[in-house]
Amino acid sequence: MYYKSFVTKTLCFTDFYDEPMLEVVAYLMGIRKDWLISAILHMISVISYDSFSMRADRMLHMMFQDYMNEKEVHRLFGRLAAVNRTYRGIYLTFINHKALYGLLRIVLLLDDEGETGESFRTSVGLLKAILAANSKEMEVEANTLKNLGEVDDLKKGLVVMQQDLMNNGAFGDNFTEVKKIQELKFMALDAFAKSRPDEYGDVLKQVLREKGFEDAYHYWLALYTPLEIYHDTHKYGEGIIRMSKDEYEGALPVWDNMIASLEGKYLDVKDHQKLQEILSDKEMQDHTCFRKFPILKLSEDEYVLVSMFYYAQILYDGLQWELLAALKKEHKCDYMSTFSTDYSEKWMFCKLFDSMKYHRKIWTVNDIRFKDKDAAPDITINTKRNIFMFEFKDMRVMKEVADGRDLKELLEYIDKRLNHKKDDSEGNKGIPQLVRDMEDYFKGQFPPEFKDWNRNRQRVHPILVINSRVFTSRGVNHILQIRMGERIEESEVLRQYKHRIDDLLIIDYDLLVILLSKIRGDVSQLLKLKRDYTNHTRRATEPMERYISFRSYVMRIWEKERNKKNDRKLEKGFKEVTNRLTGIDFKKRR
Repeated sequence: MYYKSFVTKTLCFTDFYDEPMLEVVAYLMGIRKDWLISAILHMISVISYDSFSMRADRMLHMMFQDYMNEKEVHRLFGRLAAVNRTYRGIYLTFINHKALYGLLRIVLLLDDEGETGESFRTSVGLLKAILAANSKEMEVEANTLKNLGEVDDLKKGLVVMQQDLMNNGAFGDNFTEVKKIQELKFMALDAFAKSRPDEYGDVLKQVLREKGFEDAYHYWLALYTPLEIYHDTHKYGEGIIRMSKDEYEGALPVWDNMIASLEGKYLDVKDHQKLQEILSDKEMQDHTCFRKFPILKLSEDEYVLVSMFYYAQILYDGLQWELLAALKKEHKCDYMSTFSTDYSEKWMFCKLFDSMKYHRKIWTVNDIRFKDKDAAPDITINTKRNIFMFEFKDMRVMKEVADGRDLKELLEYIDKRLNHKKDDSEGNKGIPQLVRDMEDYFKGQFPPEFKDWNRNRQRVHPILVINSRVFTSRGVNHILQIRMGERIEESEVLRQYKHRIDDLLIIDYDLLVILLSKIRGDVSQLLKLKRDYTNHTRRATEPMERYISFRSYVMRIWEKERNKKNDRKLEKGFKEVTNRLTGIDFKKRR
């Protein structure tokens, strides 16, 4: 077992050059800043439908496409071939997103603007800067992984998880789905606020008015414009998207609204003082600065996306945080906990299951048959042979944890938030909650209808739903399943019934929306996916498959099954879910 990725190798300086490596900034001197920004963003924006991939040979072709006859280019391809022979079967790439975001930070903070743009010299300088940045990042990563000590099964899972965390969200995975769910959450937040005007609705109206919009609908249209442009893949087929006023000569109000919606979401490349404040070491953790500000302002008439994935994520998330800040200012109290219960749990989570046309389901919050509602699962679905127990956790993961560099801190965080057993200061959290639920079930303390369905052989399926994509990283489900096994062994009740307890399943909320839209009440589909996933991970020998997340597994399966008929069914199911959460009836003519 070596301390690096199982399937990729990030190419470093020594793979191509024998000379001593200089500091990254040394290779950037004299090069125009705007050219460097565009070139780096071009690489950051690599996604599946672009005209080039992450493969190193294609990236070299892309970088030196106008200089293929140069001797140095032939030498570079020769060195690449030598590396390929050394690492047979390993995917070689120049793209390491942590390194690229770090390189972008260096460029944005450069004092010297430089004069030279596109040329063979600048292309070589950029390549060396990328390789130097990669080398630094690989050194940090190797030191992080070495801290794991002796590698056992658990630590292999940690290695895989750490690899995912260090690139979480960087590739634009399931980008269309991200946009779709963000739009749903945006509309649901608006509907929720309108349902409680005195508490939330009036404050949200004020937030929107301060931005120059009368309602959430028009704000959304303006905010969504950059992503709508991005999908013009004939024009922007290689990932980078510039928004220029010149292109809106016939529709200046659209441009003005779009720029108004971007207020507070961009960094001005000419505001050096603010850049130094925002691009601090702390804010570079988990790329927090670029998640907050996924747009760069190049001039008054030109803006560019840093990351379409990060931009898509702030469509709803950004409005949510602005609303919470406004609530705190208006009502002089922190609404974080009440908002989490009122909106995230009771509205977004529990109402989600209302779209599921299945009669044997229980929403604990409104069920008086449970003596202790806090000790019952948030949602329970009962079939003749299976009982599904869902616990929902609205978690906001600290950037220091999500950054993935301190695995000890990450494990401590998981235990504190998802494996905390009741003590003097806090109650059960996550896994211990599910353990308590299962103990009550097997002791016959659930409502009467749970006692009549094959009680002696009904299987229990514990499921944690987490409102954070950090926990869709490979390895997380495996690690938490180990924790669940330990808790089951500690329980005198559950030890007797462990043959009837299925593996723990971790689902992020966004995937749950898609899942319920797809199965539309057919619980057997959920059961089949869960069993197929469990069997796949148990039988797999390759680490990337053994520790694959449920999200990655089902999205891959669904992609293979895609056709027009299935797409229509999913869209219909998604509209039903949207109707439950927002009150919008798509059957009515508009």
